[in-house]
Amino acid sequence: MKDVIFIQSRFPLQEQELSVLLNRWEGYGLALSRLVSQGSIKIISLDRQFIPINDYGHLEFLSQSSCFFGNLRRARQRIQTSGQSATLVCGDNQFSLLFALLLKLRLNSKISIQTQFHGDIYSSGVQPGLKAIIRTLTSRIAMMSSSSIRVVSKFQEFEIKELMPEIRAKFVISPIPIDFSKIPVATEFTSGFDLAFIGRLHYERGVDEAVSIMKELVLARPTMKIVIVGAGPESDFLNIQLRNEISSGCVVLVGALYGNSLRRIYAQSKILLSTATREGYGLTLREAVLSGISVVARTSLGAKEASINFPTRFHFYNSENEAVEEVLGILDSDNRLMDNSDLIAFQQESDKDSLNRLLASWVND
Repeated sequence: MKDVIFIQSRFPLQEQELSVLLNRWEGYGLALSRLVSQGSIKIISLDRQFIPINDYGHLEFLSQSSCFFGNLRRARQRIQTSGQSATLVCGDNQFSLLFALLLKLRLNSKISIQTQFHGDIYSSGVQPGLKAIIRTLTSRIAMMSSSSIRVVSKFQEFEIKELMPEIRAKFVISPIPIDFSKIPVATEFTSGFDLAFIGRLHYERGVDEAVSIMKELVLARPTMKIVIVGAGPESDFLNIQLRNEISSGCVVLVGALYGNSLRRIYAQSKILLSTATREGYGLTLREAVLSGISVVARTSLGAKEASINFPTRFHFYNSENEAVEEVLGILDSDNRLMDNSDLIAFQQESDKDSLNRLLASWVND
């Protein structure tokens, strides 16, 4: 049996985002303690000494400073003292991976490394720029140096093996579990928004295409109500391009939301628009479907895989005109699912199976 050590190069600065991350890890630790009677998941922070405000009974924070080599020395001593081998779970494929590789170099066979790919950061040409090139290169190094690779969908495993057929790492398909605090139940459903666009506002999200579709929708139906949830580098672009629609009240920007605040958006919305050209697991798509919302998504392997278990709730498009037609057609048919209890029960069982696969990949030799 192995110890489980998470290496996190940087914690979220936003308090709610940090709380979501730590609560997810606490859930992992609780499940691990039930499975193998291990006390906790160990956490190493590379950017600062981390002292959580809340009590996390199944997490143990090992970092005592932000000194990279000081944390490396303490981690090595901790593993040597415990007498157990360990799985190092890398939070990213750069600084966390470097830390894990150096620790493995000192301890050799006692260390297994697991890297994670929640989206496509391994293909060249996905995003322009030097930063993207570096990210792609470090991802390839991570693949070759890992004992196991966590992916969130089956097609990711196929893609990675196709890119690098020489990989010897074991793959574990384990999506991030749904945060059910975001999912409303039927008694909470209300009217408010015809269309929602939710997620981090960055290049890969297809913000420019979303803007074009929203403008066409408002032109075709001036009473349209659209809510945009998220923040990111494309926020200014979105504000400028939709200035008229925002000032008229057709488009509402609410920034990044979490937990109950996002739950209210899902409860009030009829359709989720997704313009991303690539999806990993399609977490937001699944949250929307579980909330009884229809999804209009650009065709991609990830979105298609997300639709397998919910085929009647997904509508795909390949052009902006098709997207507009799909949205208007759904609104005319009043396609809101008014009882989402069966969907929630199905997803909860699916998440349990996924979590068990992940835990096994950490602790089994």
